Amino acid sequence: MKVEICNVDHVIIFGFIISKKKIMKSFVALIILLDTLKTPLINVFPGLEIILFNLFETLQDIKLFIIDLI
Repeated sequence: MKVEICNVDHVIIFGFIISKKKIMKSFVALIILLDTLKTPLINVFPGLEIILFNLFETLQDIKLFIIDLI
């Protein structure tokens, strides 16, 4: 995987220019989707419960941090 930073706001991955905001939004959406499908995923992958809990708690901490800044 070739990752190249072309300026402060964009990253080139596999030849596509992607903004850092889109990457962050996609990451947050992925965590929310995984949290929504937590029960079926935990039945298939038992060790995934701790990872999903930690990711969701990290999102909550970031949200509370941003609220405290305002």
